[in-house]
Amino acid sequence: NFIFKYSPFNYTSKYKNKPFFMAYADGGYSTELLQKFYDEIFVDDKDLLVCKNATHFDLYYKPEYVDPIVERVTNIFKKHIK
Repeated sequence: NFIFKYSPFNYTSKYKNKPFFMAYADGGYSTELLQKFYDEIFVDDKDLLVCKNATHFDLYYKPEYVDPIVERVTNIFKKHIK
């Protein structure tokens, strides 16, 4: 049997010289690993939004979480896409 193991930590160097944005819910799964992943992205222009009192699924459809994420992504696009 072949077992495929994937670790996003093996790919943090792929983000070099690129803007990076990440959002996650503080009530989601494995928030410590998500924070560690963000911390290991070594770029000058990065942004993190931790949605307080939210679950992973809340970020899909609840305006109080989706709207701030969309706003942050929009600002990144406006800054970097001309």
